[in-house]
Amino acid sequence: MERALPLAEALGLVVRRARTLGVRLLLENSHEPHPEALRPVLEAHAGELGFCFDTAHARVFSRTPDPGPWLALAPEHLHLNDTDGVYDRHWNLGRGVLGHGAWLRPYLDRTMVLEVREDPEASLRYLSALEEGEGDVNRLTDTLQR
Repeated sequence: MERALPLAEALGLVVRRARTLGVRLLLENSHEPHPEALRPVLEAHAGELGFCFDTAHARVFSRTPDPGPWLALAPEHLHLNDTDGVYDRHWNLGRGVLGHGAWLRPYLDRTMVLEVREDPEASLRYLSALEEGEGDVNRLTDTLQR
């Protein structure tokens, strides 16, 4: 929290310039210990700075691995991949431990980037199955085998 206010102040110039250019800025979680570390920055620039949730960063780099508290920051954009929980592996969805099937469906209307280091087809099938209502995590993970 002690770093949040200096960051909010430092971002002021960037936020004003983005407004002038008609650009929407998003702040991504990276190595913050918990979502409350970002809240003061987002609130300082409410309406002009949004939140981008990176699921693997929350699991690997924070002390708050559960997506729920991060989702309370109302992400406008998502960075999606999967991981073993130890390193930011950038695996396809369903290959690791992040359990996207348990929480992602209400956020499928957001913009997102699949940050995967392999052919994204398996992740695209996973997202399609989730969108079609196949909420069973085992069935979603089975899409990787097809």
